[in-house]
Amino acid sequence: TIFTSICYTGMESLIAEGCSRSKITNINNGIDQSRFLNGICLVPNIYPDGDWSLKSIMVAQMVPQKRFDVFIRALAKGINEGRLWSGILVGDGPNKEILEILVKELGIINNIRFLGFREDLPELLNSSDVIVLVSHAEGLPMVLIEAMSCGLPVVANDIGGVRELIQNGKSGFLLNDPDSDELYQALVRLENSEFRNAAGQASYNFAHSRFSVKEMVKGYTGVYLETYCKWKKRHLNWE
Repeated sequence: TIFTSICYTGMESLIAEGCSRSKITNINNGIDQSRFLNGICLVPNIYPDGDWSLKSIMVAQMVPQKRFDVFIRALAKGINEGRLWSGILVGDGPNKEILEILVKELGIINNIRFLGFREDLPELLNSSDVIVLVSHAEGLPMVLIEAMSCGLPVVANDIGGVRELIQNGKSGFLLNDPDSDELYQALVRLENSEFRNAAGQASYNFAHSRFSVKEMVKGYTGVYLETYCKWKKRHLNWE
């Protein structure tokens, strides 16, 4: 029996369940990167009107474990200090009304937009400067791979497969405690356009070298061929 995992965190989970490491192959998920066109903004005016120094996006289901509130509070801190920050929140769920109330209470309603569920994610990503994800738990989030394929730096929790995506300080930032000022400080760093562009390029290069459909197919093809050759040798005494 051969097992495959999509990230090394998943591999360690299989080993913890009793699988032999020698029987597990890690194959990253691949995406159709032609859908995520780097540097092309296809959705005008998706952010509130303004001369923004940083436009941040978070995409997730609006449930407590995704912690949209942490993202909102970090934005609010920067905005209340006079920083020209804007954010869009993409997704829906039971926490949406609570989050809308929080935005009003923090006085940043003119900087934030709730977009609900959308099918034009590539266009939204290409309209943004940085993606944020501060969930309690994640595997290997496809939305981060998609954002990286657009050339966006990533700011996310240092959990699960996320740590396999981000080159900390180079293509984005891994957070140990997003409830502290870490998220805010990361956004401050990314407000610098020179650093943000360099981080975005590093993010883009990493995604396109590791998470293409071609690389994924290559990985699974290799597993199938190896398994078939072993079976044939064992059953037909063929070399």
